[in-house]
Amino acid sequence: MRRALATFLIAALAGCGGLENVPLMKGVVRGALVGADAHAMVAVVDEPGLSARPEADGTFVVKDVPHGDVELLLIVNVSAAERRTVRVTGGGVADVGNVAGRPAGTVELHFRLPDLLSPRAGSASVHGTAITQPVDKYGETALTLPAGCYLVRGEVPGVPAVERSVCALEGVSLELELDFPRPNGSPGQEGCSVSGCEDGAVCKADGRCVRP
Repeated sequence: MRRALATFLIAALAGCGGLENVPLMKGVVRGALVGADAHAMVAVVDEPGLSARPEADGTFVVKDVPHGDVELLLIVNVSAAERRTVRVTGGGVADVGNVAGRPAGTVELHFRLPDLLSPRAGSASVHGTAITQPVDKYGETALTLPAGCYLVRGEVPGVPAVERSVCALEGVSLELELDFPRPNGSPGQEGCSVSGCEDGAVCKADGRCVRP
């Protein structure tokens, strides 16, 4: 009798939220990226902490995905990607099967910094996702994306961040310049004392770089 009563109370508390039942509101997304390369990844839109890189055979698993309809960015390789909505049930597994992708769009980014500041420690990311990419010492990188519109964010240590909207098109390469403002000297925005200078320039006390 006591055991039956205890079982009833546990069930009642769980149903009313008295016990931790958050895991029951999350599920798993799995599948395989066909032709995956070093660029391959799966990112959940509006969930920057949720992403996965495929195994050597292309299979992937994304855990702790919220219950309901979620949008995935499936980056297969440098030339193929797909944007897909899947329904995730609490405690369940949503299998998207084999994904070869469609022709991807490429967004070529060019960071433009004032006062000879160096962009080499900078990175570009896609708002609301785990997609991020470092830039080279010239402040350039490229994002492979499924067709659609995105908010791209550029960041360089010591300089205010910049955001721009861009719409990727299937099989089309677009160029996007990000013009960064001058640092204002506030914490985290001290200019070359944080970012460094371009090759051949030196950092002055006011946060600017100059050629000797």
